[in-house]
Amino acid sequence: MIANTLFAFVALVVSETEGGSGGLLSVNGGLAFWTVLTFLLLLFLLSKFA
Repeated sequence: MIANTLFAFVALVVSETEGGSGGLLSVNGGLAFWTVLTFLLLLFLLSKFA
């Protein structure tokens, strides 16, 4: 899981330094943050109650 987070951070840094106009594979930092946060919250809740 730490590797996935590190990979997402590196991809975010690389995409912002390239200055791409955005495409299918472009990384959106805000979306990546909320996706990881939601995943961790659901992982915690499901491990507790499911």
